[in-house]
Amino acid sequence: MSIMGTRPAPCQESIQSAMLGSLHRNVVGLAQLSPIRSAITNSKVTKPLVDKFVAGDSAADAVRLTLALQEKRIHVALDLLGEDVETEAEATRAADEYQEVIDLAHAQGVDSPYISVKLTALGLSLGEGVATRNLRRILSHAGGAFVRVDMESSRHTESTVNVVLDLHQEFPELGTVLQSCLFRTDRDIETMIDAGVPIRLVKGAYVEPAEVAYQSKAEVVRAYRRQMARMINSELPLAIATHDENLIATAKKHIRESKRNNDTVEFQLLLGLREDLRDALVEEGYHMRVYIPFGSQWYPYLVRRLAERPANLALVARNILPRRGR
Repeated sequence: MSIMGTRPAPCQESIQSAMLGSLHRNVVGLAQLSPIRSAITNSKVTKPLVDKFVAGDSAADAVRLTLALQEKRIHVALDLLGEDVETEAEATRAADEYQEVIDLAHAQGVDSPYISVKLTALGLSLGEGVATRNLRRILSHAGGAFVRVDMESSRHTESTVNVVLDLHQEFPELGTVLQSCLFRTDRDIETMIDAGVPIRLVKGAYVEPAEVAYQSKAEVVRAYRRQMARMINSELPLAIATHDENLIATAKKHIRESKRNNDTVEFQLLLGLREDLRDALVEEGYHMRVYIPFGSQWYPYLVRRLAERPANLALVARNILPRRGR
């Protein structure tokens, strides 16, 4: 049974794309204002949304959920939330926390632990050398856990690519993320294919300037479709991270035609989104992984999820914004 939705007409799609792009930029910008941030973090209405998108404050919360999903043949990517540290001491502590997550996952019997790491949490803003040193510590401690470096905003893309390529020579299983919204991604894909770096392909959730990124949803989808096909036709291990059912259907068609081993391609979804799609892909025999963020620094992550889902944004707005009197 198909679970595909109805695709908008091209003109309608272009209008929706422009509106959603503007909404996303405005929401992320407004959310940085202190009164808005305070209202969201202190409102009771946001707790169910935090619980929906974030596994909990601790690694123990995330590992418990991981073990439950394993029973359903669903794999997990553990992501300790936190970014943009300002001191080397904070970066060192973040690396220590990632190592603790790996240790707990091994101790609790997680199958093939898989960790997502943000380089700005490891001191990238302080220099590539700081981030490289801390990431090397994590990789040396991994004990068989797979480590993937997340891609953050475009101002960090070049440095992230440099760090990944440098350490991949020492740790061949190190992977990274590329964002279809950026103009440079087609070139980065070729670089990663040549180096043998496993890629997780995403559309991109950061607000980016027109000088470096596509500004409409339709353009990003076209780029994702093109890049996904290129990667499936390569021999590179690939994670297809999207909730777009049309893109997933296209991916399955490419996988069948390429005759690739399904073990080298997996679909990835975010925690709290499209569990029906997740379960359907598992039943069809595809390798499925759910991205599970956890930790106390959940606010930037929640804002990006709210900006992507107007229904959740409307719920928050109705409950935290002052009501006008009659």
